[in-house]
Amino acid sequence: MMDRLLGGAGRGPGAHLFLVRLTLAYVLVLLGSFPILAGLGLLRLESPIEPLAIPLAILFGLVFVVLGVAVVGGPLLELARAHGAASGREALALAWRRIRERANRASAVGAADMALLAVACALALAGVEIPLVGSEDTWAEVVSLEFITIHAFPFLLVAVTFWKATTGSGRTVVAFLTLPLVVGYAVLAWVFGGGAAGLFWLAYLLVPNLTPFLAGRGLGDARLLAVSRWCVKISLFMLTAGVVGGGDLSGPGVVALGAVYFALVAGVDLFRVPEIPADLAAEWRRVEGAAG
Repeated sequence: MMDRLLGGAGRGPGAHLFLVRLTLAYVLVLLGSFPILAGLGLLRLESPIEPLAIPLAILFGLVFVVLGVAVVGGPLLELARAHGAASGREALALAWRRIRERANRASAVGAADMALLAVACALALAGVEIPLVGSEDTWAEVVSLEFITIHAFPFLLVAVTFWKATTGSGRTVVAFLTLPLVVGYAVLAWVFGGGAAGLFWLAYLLVPNLTPFLAGRGLGDARLLAVSRWCVKISLFMLTAGVVGGGDLSGPGVVALGAVYFALVAGVDLFRVPEIPADLAAEWRRVEGAAG
């Protein structure tokens, strides 16, 4: 079953289990981060946490974070030892070095579009109007469209997956069923983005998410990378909205939210963070193979 879901040619059961562990750790750490931020007063809430509940919120979040680290900590340390790390400090140094090595010319080009959006939002906050684009209101609309893009992507992913997995008349049926979805999101982009400009920004923001399907990857690898990227982006958006943007897309902090969020996504793309789970699973498979 897992083979069919991941398109898992060449992935052993050990690699599957490793991916499950990584996913569970990600969910646990994410769940724990919200009460911790709320307890520290960094997450903007409609009703502030009562002072007596602050320690409980932080403790509750720490429990989830510790559980997440415990779920995947053992295999990660074993991977580090297989690459010569003899202590926890050496393992952290190895992880930092490997992360820095992930940045290359191709990933820098891929991160450039998000970096440009971050700079544009920062300039808008400073009162600088960019020719042919507009003022701060325009960039607030772009941030709203990014939220629409994130919301739309899982549905488009399912549609593209079915389209690539079928042939002939099956593709026609998938395209017909997907058309109302595409039209619906296009209408939202038109309304929230001020007409044709909204359609342009919707397409601009969707392209980086759809490129895994256009880069010649296998369907399973492309789907895994796309899902991983979506998980990272929605987490960053939610956390940034809570910490920077005031928790909604209509307040004065929306452009500040965009500046921070797009900068974070540029960093994610530069270091190819969404590819890390698949790369670690492949490393785990090689270590298991060498040990066997």
